[in-house]
Amino acid sequence: MEWSNGYWICYAPESFIQYKIAQSLFKWDKKIFVTLEDTVRDILNFSHSDCRGRPPRSNASGRVDIIVWNKKEEPLYLIEVKKFSYINNVIDADVKRLKQLVKKENSIHDGFVAVYSEAKTRKTISNRFEKYASSSKSKLTKKYISLKSEADGYYWGAAVFSVSE
Repeated sequence: MEWSNGYWICYAPESFIQYKIAQSLFKWDKKIFVTLEDTVRDILNFSHSDCRGRPPRSNASGRVDIIVWNKKEEPLYLIEVKKFSYINNVIDADVKRLKQLVKKENSIHDGFVAVYSEAKTRKTISNRFEKYASSSKSKLTKKYISLKSEADGYYWGAAVFSVSE
């Protein structure tokens, strides 16, 4: 808000939020490293996956927003970042792909979807996150809802959903 004259981060491009999450993860644990926008094919190769059968996407050329790696250069966690939309096809497709990647026998421990949203009330944001967890069959692991913005009167919220079963 300091940079944007009071406007919330929901106006920022997803890539900015990806970068801030990746930066925070790296600062949190120096035993890992973090990359952005790696292909599904590369992730599967580095994770020692048995790549027989159908890839998680029709051409395995899709990308994952944030990848957390161990020092052995094996992917541990996959993270997608999305702005909440009532048309959740994009988020649903990411959840499905992450579930497929986590299910394979490999080094990947879990996949997460970080979703952000804005609304006139805190309750609206909270309800969106709860409904999404239920409809996507993912687990709501953490949510944060801000104070009301003085600039536009809206609340901003973020939530993290785990896709592992």
